[in-house]
Amino acid sequence: MSVKTYAPPPVDMPSEALFLRNMEKLAAVAPDIHARMADIKAVAGRVVQDADDAGDINFVVDGRQFYGSGLGARAHARREVEKYLTAPQQLSWAPLTEPESAIANLMRERVDAFAQSRGLRPGGQPGHHRAAVLVMFGLGLGEPLRLLLGALEFRHVIVVEPIAEFIWHSLWLQDWAGWLDLLAARGGTLRVTSDDDAEIMSTIAHQHLLATGAIFDGTYCYGHYSSSALDNTVKRFYDRVNSITGEGFFEDELIMTINSTRNLTRRPVRLITNHRATEKTVPAMIIGAGPSLAAALPHIAANREGAIVFSAGTTLGSLLRYGIVPDFHCEIENSEENFDALAPVAAAHDLSGITLIASATVDPRMPDLFGGSLLYLRDQGMSACLYADVMTAIDGTPPNCMTLATRMISRFGLREVYLFGTDFGSRRPELHHVADSIWMTDPVWREKYDRSVEAMNMPMPANFGGKAYSNKLLEYFLHSAQRLIKNASDVTFFNCSDGVRIAGAAPRLPAQVAVRATRQQRLAAFAKICEATEPHAPGDLIDQPRAAQFRRLFAQWIHDLLDDLARIGRDGGDLIDIHDAIYGSIDRFGQGAPAVGIRIMAWGSLAMMFRHAFHYAVRHQLIADAGLMGVVLAGFRASLLEMRRQFDAVFKAEFDV
Repeated sequence: MSVKTYAPPPVDMPSEALFLRNMEKLAAVAPDIHARMADIKAVAGRVVQDADDAGDINFVVDGRQFYGSGLGARAHARREVEKYLTAPQQLSWAPLTEPESAIANLMRERVDAFAQSRGLRPGGQPGHHRAAVLVMFGLGLGEPLRLLLGALEFRHVIVVEPIAEFIWHSLWLQDWAGWLDLLAARGGTLRVTSDDDAEIMSTIAHQHLLATGAIFDGTYCYGHYSSSALDNTVKRFYDRVNSITGEGFFEDELIMTINSTRNLTRRPVRLITNHRATEKTVPAMIIGAGPSLAAALPHIAANREGAIVFSAGTTLGSLLRYGIVPDFHCEIENSEENFDALAPVAAAHDLSGITLIASATVDPRMPDLFGGSLLYLRDQGMSACLYADVMTAIDGTPPNCMTLATRMISRFGLREVYLFGTDFGSRRPELHHVADSIWMTDPVWREKYDRSVEAMNMPMPANFGGKAYSNKLLEYFLHSAQRLIKNASDVTFFNCSDGVRIAGAAPRLPAQVAVRATRQQRLAAFAKICEATEPHAPGDLIDQPRAAQFRRLFAQWIHDLLDDLARIGRDGGDLIDIHDAIYGSIDRFGQGAPAVGIRIMAWGSLAMMFRHAFHYAVRHQLIADAGLMGVVLAGFRASLLEMRRQFDAVFKAEFDV
């Protein structure tokens, strides 16, 4: 496993010449890091000769040696790295089972048949390979990274260091310029994130990992030191990477393209955009379907007339059964399942007084259930690439209806928000939704939830003291909501839910809520929100020439990629060459909307297919195996041709191009 590639000698003491050379290199290839380091004018600690080893160094802050007594920074790093290399911590992904994707199955079935013919079993420790990624939690003075780059071949390095001063000091001690040259020669990168917020650092580190491509299996994770910020970052990072399966199935993106096109052509449209909203003095309520909603309903009803009410997802039925009619109802998912949940509610209640807020990608039957609708173009989706620009694509709305409502709060200029039923867990682990929710009362829906979502066995601080219980999915939703709340610095949030504590939302008992606005003020604010959206006639947003361009470029991308893959097969390349060809194939189209659209449509499914094959290859030394290469090339050829057929059919039917 060991590949000696880079082992510069340690620097005896900080070198200004080294610092200046490193900064010059950073300015050219990593200007964000350079700017952050250039802003550091004073530091709290200093590098010194180690008190117990004159040949070693240490870091002193507040009169104490960071690396303790008896072991300097270099000796500590040598012992640490040697121990790590005997049993490195690596990320591991299970192979695909049976995804709801005919495209992905074209690869899965071939690879599974190959594995069975060779007697290969899934699981086991990933091996080392030339495109490996290292995620380093805690840089310190940089000694462990220097040693690891000398021991193993990495293509990408991601450094997570909450103490920016450590990065600055390492620039006086380590050959960052050499590191950057080395990784660039391998076609890789060195990315750095530094912040005192664990949620921000874990999010950015996760984004950096996604940016490396689809070779996640076997990623090395190294922890240099422990701190509260770093430990929380590691935990949240692992929670995030456990969800990496892809960026979306090709078929799912096609459905969203069909849905958005039909939603924009069948009726007049009012579009929510990013244009600046005027401030509203009326408070708002966001209502989720958490278990605590039942006890809060009387208090919501008592304040309903003076607050703009947003219901989220399956919450709507619970509110209407209690006689509370929200102003807005939020939906984000594109599946028929969401329409199936709403249809019985619409049959039993009058929804004509409710305005739907939804992504344009929702089921086209959904807007007709409501008295009005405000649609938006969700960024990072094919519909945004087809119809939107920088002012019309709305970011930050996923992953669920509660985050959608929270994002719209800022967009609409509302400044005081009360959260009810947004529990992100429960004080009773067996109760995941309010008792009358379809997820609790319908046997089919409840069985589906229990089968697809893990039990709530994660204890977390509760909003009104004590403990509540959550799971990884709900914790992910929680972190997404907390990011939005943190970014909405001009909005005051009150958490009236008896579930998990929400950072940035002050606890407020439902009985203590007493809004001061009148019904007339609420109705006036509601009208202003709706009037501030963009009206469009049916089909007004459809751009046939742009759709035709997308279709041509998609076909060209597949043609070129098939040629690249055929050449790799003829030249005796390996799986990493295949990965690089797929990952880089979209770059030739530039950074415009068509290139982004191609990536959105195709990359998720192709990445999942690659990961399935790579799972076996990296565990059984088969990265260059001719048999597996033939299977993978055939799988990608079949999937790409099927993608082109389906893409052409949809664009012909929906755009007549």
